[in-house]
This record gives sequence, structure tokens and C-alpha cells, in this order.
Amino acid sequence: MALYGRSTVRTAAAGVCCLTLAAVLAGCQEPSSAGGTPTRPSAATTGPPTPSPTQDELADQAAVEMAYREFWVVTDTFDQRYPEREWPRVLGRVAVDPELGLVLASTRQQRRIGIKVYGHVVPHPTVLPINGSNRVRVSDCQDASKSGQADARTGRPRTVGVPRNPVTAVLVRGTDGRWRVSSVDYPGGKC
Repeated sequence: MALYGRSTVRTAAAGVCCLTLAAVLAGCQEPSSAGGTPTRPSAATTGPPTPSPTQDELADQAAVEMAYREFWVVTDTFDQRYPEREWPRVLGRVAVDPELGLVLASTRQQRRIGIKVYGHVVPHPTVLPINGSNRVRVSDCQDASKSGQADARTGRPRTVGVPRNPVTAVLVRGTDGRWRVSSVDYPGGKC
């Protein structure tokens, strides 16, 4: 046993893997009709190619991502930039119910108990395929490490977010063609 070190075992294992891979690759090739030289598999044996997104799909995905990012910018600052009577109008540009109502209610509750939001989250969204629908899901691994809740009087942070915060959201397209956030979920865990 002393004769076989880790490097010998790894080299032998690598050799077995290479031989297995070569056998698999050889089995995937077809002989050519002119003398048995292997050729690449034909499209008929590999399946149909994956279609590229259409221009409409790409435009929709870009509009959804922009709307999602705008939602976070607005919700980070609306309560500090506008009087409370204007909150529904300002938030209505980026959100619809049920999320609109939830954000308004939680912001009013935080104000009553002396809490304000500080900092900004940094979204890293992935827009799932839309395929012409008026509803789409967004998956996000958000950096919330420079944001949280603070004491409204002193500005002293009470909480701080995490750098890799999983978020899922649903956006809907309104009759005006604009995408708005209708729900946000924090499933927990890591991303």
C-alpha cells in the first residue's frame, strides 16, 4: 500500500476516465459512407436546435428587468421623498395589488413605531421566459447587505440585510403596457 500514493491513484483514475470518455465519444460518431472514417452526428440524431428568443421576447425581458429594478429604487426612497398622501400614486407606477397594498401598510406601520428603511438593495434579477404572457416570474439573488431598518429619530441601524438574499417576484403587464410588481417573496436560504 505504501507504493501507491495519492498521485498514482489520481493518475490511474484519470486514465480510466479518459478511456471511458473516448469510448463514449466513439460510440456517438457515425461512420462516413466513403470508407468508414468517423463523422459528426447529424442533426437528426442530436435533436432539434434550441430556438433563439424573438425580438419581442428580448424586448419584454428588458422591460421586465427595468421595471423590477425601478421597483426597488422607488420602494427604497418613496416614504422619505413624498408626503404620505402621494404614496399610492408614486408606488402605483411600479407596483399593483397585492404588493402595492402590502408596501403601503408596512411603511405606515414602520412610521408609527419609529422605524425607517435605510440604504439600497442591489438586485441581480433573472427574468424567466415570458412567451407573450402578461405575467412573468423574476428570480433574484439580491445584495441587501447595505440596507435594513433604522431608528427613525437617530438613524441608528436596527437590522442589516444579507449579501445573498433570494427573492422571487411576479410582475404583470397593465393595460398601459407597463410592467409592475404584483408580489415579492423571500423564500429564505442562500443563493
